[in-house]
Amino acid sequence: MNGEMMMENADVIQVALDVATSELNPSGEGSFAKIQFSDGSTQNLDNFSAKRIAACYAQLDDEHKQQFQYLLNKDATSYQAALNFAVRNV
Repeated sequence: MNGEMMMENADVIQVALDVATSELNPSGEGSFAKIQFSDGSTQNLDNFSAKRIAACYAQLDDEHKQQFQYLLNKDATSYQAALNFAVRNV
């Protein structure tokens, strides 16, 4: 991938918002972040996925926001499940 890469150990929701809005920069759609989970596994978060996560999160009520955030931050498997949910429902 040619874009800008950010290595993140932060909350995935915040990283998704950062990546989703990075299109304001010249690198645009090529931006992505590498998310590292507490178990040491990593996942790439591209602009498309970041936008879906941010949009899905914005539509949830507070209780479901906490559950979604937990799944995104727990590990690579739960992150992928939450991302699949976001892509299917946004």
